[in-house]
Amino acid sequence: MNTTRGLDLIAPAAPKQRATGRPALVEHLRRLRENAALFARLAQEAGIHTGDSEGANKIPCIVGSSITALRLSDALVRRGIYADPVLFPAAPEDQARLRFFVTSCHSSEQIRFMIDVLAEELKLLNAVSPALEPPGDEAGGLVHQPGTDV
Repeated sequence: MNTTRGLDLIAPAAPKQRATGRPALVEHLRRLRENAALFARLAQEAGIHTGDSEGANKIPCIVGSSITALRLSDALVRRGIYADPVLFPAAPEDQARLRFFVTSCHSSEQIRFMIDVLAEELKLLNAVSPALEPPGDEAGGLVHQPGTDV
């Protein structure tokens, strides 16, 4: 005999509850889309390669090698920003990335801060260790090149 109470949690909400929550859900989704679009636009304006992430709230910032992604992730954590590094073999070695999750709760100021810090740390990392990047790429793989999305 199953004595767990888990089934109580999967019952649908009553119609009156759904109708009451609908405006909040619509507003939540609107803010989520706005914030994701702002993050992607600011990142692209800063020359940060975001791949094919249009309309998504999970946005990759492709930074080059796994070493660069790890160092950048560490630098961001020290400045109060957490972004998951995605390294080889989960991503091609020359396309390691940081994954940012933008939510409806982020303010536009927080998003601008994230992009400013990300661009600043990328620039510092490139200036300090250009030899860590794959040869033949002057920018260290950090600047988006049109037509190179994978």
